[in-house]
Amino acid sequence: MGGKLSVKEIIRKVIFSISLIVFIVCAYKLYNIWSGYHNNSKAYDEVREYSPEKIDENGGEKFKFKAEDYQKLYEMNNDFKGWIYIPGTNISYPLAQTNNNDYYLNHNFKKEENSGGSIFISSNNTQPFIDKNTIIHGHHMKDGSMFADLMKFKEESFSKDTFIYINTKDKLLQYEVFSVFFEKANNESYQDRFSSYDEYVAYTNKLKEKSMFDLGRAKFTQEDKIITLSTCDYDVDDGRLLVCAKLVSSSDY
Repeated sequence: MGGKLSVKEIIRKVIFSISLIVFIVCAYKLYNIWSGYHNNSKAYDEVREYSPEKIDENGGEKFKFKAEDYQKLYEMNNDFKGWIYIPGTNISYPLAQTNNNDYYLNHNFKKEENSGGSIFISSNNTQPFIDKNTIIHGHHMKDGSMFADLMKFKEESFSKDTFIYINTKDKLLQYEVFSVFFEKANNESYQDRFSSYDEYVAYTNKLKEKSMFDLGRAKFTQEDKIITLSTCDYDVDDGRLLVCAKLVSSSDY
């Protein structure tokens, strides 16, 4: 006949039960994380069927949209504004923009809820890529997706040799990196409106001064246009990595 459980046996069973519950909860959370990564990856693989196609032009990284592919992406999401591609990285994504900077933090390009979100243009930009400074945000995902590969720009040689490409409906825009830096999140480095040309030039030169290294780029003029790519930097508490690049080429298809 069984007797009463000893205190030691009760404690052992309680510890086992707690451990089992913790294991199940952790396993569930890990599954949700993996499932989120998988679903977002699958969604963007489908979207990339309509990405700009590479054209053979002096062996360079040149891409253009087929009119029907651009239209397909617009029909998929009418917030579609263009495509960003960075050679030597996993960054090849459509760009979205809506009337706030919250929605695409947790919705992908197909407007499915997902923690990976989208690569999106700041809602403050009224004319993306025509504005003096177009701000582009994306998550630093731990599976290497979205803007995680912006971390490669922490290498000076990569920053010097790598261009950033934006395809719009009818143009290919090529940008040269001039500043890479990290800092605590603030609004100062996301300015997109300027009261004068002198203020704009002073702002761009200040961005250059913040850079982790001197990339030896030419001084700015009032005609220049830039983009600022931003993602989380886990080496800094509430940190952001910013990659700033100047438009050096704009060509029609």
